[in-house]
Amino acid sequence: INECLLGSGPCENGGTCTDTFGSYVCTCPNGLTGPTCSIDVNECLQDVCRNGGTCRNTFGSYSCICPQGFTGLNCQQ
Repeated sequence: INECLLGSGPCENGGTCTDTFGSYVCTCPNGLTGPTCSIDVNECLQDVCRNGGTCRNTFGSYSCICPQGFTGLNCQQ
């Protein structure tokens, strides 16, 4: 049985399903993990914001709130 073809497939949130012998594997987009790509990765634990920026974890991503005088995705500019 190809589990990837059952219903909408087992992988969530844009994950890509690969059929294996008797099972399947989901390849998850960045920011997501778990057997079906349903678990959010907390990127803020990796200290991604620079120059005193405050990290806010969002589902599948993150955003930095930059202090005055700094800009950019990670407050690096």
